[in-house]
Amino acid sequence: MLATLSSDNTARNYLHTPHSTPGSEATQSSVPAAVNIEAQFEQFMLQSGNIRPLVRRRPGEVRFEDSEQSYARRRLLEIEKITLKSKQRHAQSSASLADKISHVLHQSVCMQIDQHLDRPATLFSQYIGCAATMANLFRLLHSGSGSIAKVTSLIASVPWMEQGLIRLVNRSALRRRDAQGNARTVKQLRTALSYLGIDNLAVLIPTLISERVAPASRHGFIKISEQHQAFASASTTTAVHLAKHTGQCANSAAVLCMAFNVARAILCHRFFSDFDNVQKAMLSEARQRNAQKQQDILSDITPCARHLQKLIEQKADGLAASLIGVLNLSSDTLNSTALRVAEKATDSEPLAKIIIQARQYAKVRMLYRARLLTKETGKIALRSQQYPAGSLDLLKSGDIFANPAAFLVSI
Repeated sequence: MLATLSSDNTARNYLHTPHSTPGSEATQSSVPAAVNIEAQFEQFMLQSGNIRPLVRRRPGEVRFEDSEQSYARRRLLEIEKITLKSKQRHAQSSASLADKISHVLHQSVCMQIDQHLDRPATLFSQYIGCAATMANLFRLLHSGSGSIAKVTSLIASVPWMEQGLIRLVNRSALRRRDAQGNARTVKQLRTALSYLGIDNLAVLIPTLISERVAPASRHGFIKISEQHQAFASASTTTAVHLAKHTGQCANSAAVLCMAFNVARAILCHRFFSDFDNVQKAMLSEARQRNAQKQQDILSDITPCARHLQKLIEQKADGLAASLIGVLNLSSDTLNSTALRVAEKATDSEPLAKIIIQARQYAKVRMLYRARLLTKETGKIALRSQQYPAGSLDLLKSGDIFANPAAFLVSI
């Protein structure tokens, strides 16, 4: 304000000032009043509660605050406030009841899942296939005596695995060509296996299993299947490369990643399935009691991602170790590594450290690809895992989200 007045005075010194007239003083005195009105109006528009009436009453005039209209208005406002508070209390009560019912429902789901986790062999057979067949297959893949002839019959007994491997060989990136340059279509399993080789099968079969058990998309979890397959491929590819880079067993790294991804998928399957079953049971019970309000609330409850996330964080590694135990492989390294990862041991052995590093790298790459993570934050997250020298440059050289065959296999 001082600066404005100063500038006005300065301007007045340089401008020609006309001689005053009888009406000029009145005009000049009206200017400040106009400014005050504008300021008061703007304050009213923005903060009407801070404005006090400045206009005096005329003689005999009744203030609006003392009129019957004002009393009726105040009474109406009081009634509206009471109604609003009643609605808020009702909404809070309904929300509190909905939260309680949702909590009971999800707690029941978790209890049922715990019962399933006590039978890992049953889960293995239900979602992967015959445990004995898979155990024999992985023993051959991880033993020096394994050969294409020995694994062919086992793979042929699992139709989806046979079809998946044949489909893989017939991809454009891997398709063989004859002398004339024409692409050759593989139709026989034995031919496909001979193209791939026993070492590549030890990496590709775990990836096929992880893709096989991917959870189906549903309302609220539209991209869960796509994200599961991307993470399975990325983590397996990363683990195999880190294992080869550090001189560890790449086949063991692939199996361990498979176990974790399968465990994660099984927990998703069980969570959704048990949620639907528990919800139906609670709805049936509410109908029998004619509890219409509870029926309405139960019908609106959907699976909570927060509960599923907590379930995976707490149970996935333990279930993965149990699935490795179901395979009953002769490798002590696999069993001990799975247990070390499940226990989240700080002094992890080399292979366990590779699995943890592979998961971290896959997560960072997925978040960065989705533009949910900055490059600087990603570097900090990777730096905390202390990757072997040169390994990060190696991983950047290929697409870890493609099928491992495109990055790992040399046919």
